[in-house]
Amino acid sequence: MCGVYLRISKQDNFWLSYFDSKNLKQLEKRGPDNTYSEAVESQILYGFTRLAIRSIEDGSQPFNDGRFVSAFNGEIYNSFFLSERIRSKFPDEIIPENDTKLLGLWLYLFGPMSIKEVDGMFAGYIHIGSKIYAFTDRVGEKPLYYGFYRDVFFISSNLPKFIDAKVMLSDQFLISGLLNFRINEEVSILSPGTFLEIEDIQIIRELKVHSYWEWPKRKFMFNKSKSKNFESALIFSIKSQLASDVGMSVLLSGGIDSGIVAAIARKEFGPKLESFTLAFKDSIYSEKYAANQTARYLSLKNRVVEVSYEELAQNVNSTIEAMDIPILDTGALSLFTLCKEVSKNQKVALTGDGGDELFRGYSVFDHVYILNLLKSLPLKFPVSLVLNALRNSSFLNDRYIGPELMLSRAMSITSNRDFNPLFATIGPFGGTDLYNLICARSEFKSYAPKNKFYSKLDIENYFINEVLPKIYLVKSDRMSMCHGLELRSPLLNHRVIESAFGFSESSFWFKEKKRVLRKIARKYLPQEVIDSKKHGFSAPFHKVVRYLETPNWKSPRSEKELMLYNKIWADAKKGVESAGIPAWNLLVIENFFNRNIEQVN
Repeated sequence: MCGVYLRISKQDNFWLSYFDSKNLKQLEKRGPDNTYSEAVESQILYGFTRLAIRSIEDGSQPFNDGRFVSAFNGEIYNSFFLSERIRSKFPDEIIPENDTKLLGLWLYLFGPMSIKEVDGMFAGYIHIGSKIYAFTDRVGEKPLYYGFYRDVFFISSNLPKFIDAKVMLSDQFLISGLLNFRINEEVSILSPGTFLEIEDIQIIRELKVHSYWEWPKRKFMFNKSKSKNFESALIFSIKSQLASDVGMSVLLSGGIDSGIVAAIARKEFGPKLESFTLAFKDSIYSEKYAANQTARYLSLKNRVVEVSYEELAQNVNSTIEAMDIPILDTGALSLFTLCKEVSKNQKVALTGDGGDELFRGYSVFDHVYILNLLKSLPLKFPVSLVLNALRNSSFLNDRYIGPELMLSRAMSITSNRDFNPLFATIGPFGGTDLYNLICARSEFKSYAPKNKFYSKLDIENYFINEVLPKIYLVKSDRMSMCHGLELRSPLLNHRVIESAFGFSESSFWFKEKKRVLRKIARKYLPQEVIDSKKHGFSAPFHKVVRYLETPNWKSPRSEKELMLYNKIWADAKKGVESAGIPAWNLLVIENFFNRNIEQVN
């Protein structure tokens, strides 16, 4: 895993050299092993920072073979297939051993749409003649920014700190927690499953984006897929992602997703595989007991990274600094802390990410009918009656957030009926008076009609198209790569996804949650782990805040907003669980607001 950079400019001055050096320096954590760059006069500069994982001696990029120049960040899992196809059709070609160099040759020989045949997580570019193409993988595991700063065009694995990102703090972002792929008028994030085409580097403003893959549509009644087919696809994905010249590990939680990945990886990789689990000292949030059960059952060496809340607090600033765009998810702090320790021993780790998206594992799927009820209540209806009923229902049986926050988020839904109820349910400030204030002043309106009935399919699409690529995968990439650690997610392989979405809508009716994964888990994991409740990976930030100073808030837009900021922070300081998530999000937003002020000055 690495960092890529390309810059095109007709300028030739000291500022341009400063721009290049600053951006390459920013990419060093993504590729701490080496930094390379190659300039073509002053107009084009290709840059690359390397994290050496495969082909240790032959992995430097940019790859310039005289016919093209390419640089890719990522891992290609079907490199043997690509090599054989090239040998078959172009027997005189010299085939690179390095997988990402091979990707450059593949695209040169077969054209940009041949990216469809590539299996991997990747982001990068290839320059052929007067054309430049840039690519990102199907689900967006690896990032790629592109756009203009002044008269300079750039492509980069990180958002350059020069970029004015005030748009990130828009009301739409504060309400939903989702940052659009268009950062501002000049800069964008290349969307998952697409590639960028620049027809002529002399006329860079003519940019075209082409789609080559989309998430499959789940059918309503017809079930074309079987559990055995899905399991075969998953095993194949895990085996292909074990390719490494520097060892292998697994991030092991107490759940079945990472447990299945660990079990299959242990069988294939052998006893050298080790796993890591994050645990919070003296906390109900700890998953170390279930993780250790899984590790013992699999004869897997598991290292428990146990941290106190004070130790988490010491990582807060570094976690936020590792973000090039704001991540409104307290799980960023947890993942940063775990990856920091894992990277001391390993460069690669498998994860169980994706299982909840494939098989509707999130608790919000169980509450869809209540969301619709809350959204449709008449304005004068006594909401307290509904909330009292909810206190005695399974609606509050949620290990991810406490019952108090669940109830307050329910109030946010009923108070803001014009907005998508998912914004209040899983958004950054749902359940707070601040959410109501932002909704009241905002010109942004939900992209769902007021009387829309939300189905489980709507929630599924929201997670796979919005939350996964714009929050969860951003979190995984930034929190791992800032430590020079590569995370791989076998459950997000496109063949695994396509097999999982072969299960129809009707196959989820009246069945236990994540039934397919549970059926597979019975072959690999102890029953106690399969039956255990998962706590989730979010940091208990309401217990961390007590070790932090109250920020000198500069981002509030009014006295009332400032008052609400202080109330949220004060409640979190007192240990109010429902204030923990909003307090984290305020801290992240404040940091980015201050960065923007520094840019202007």
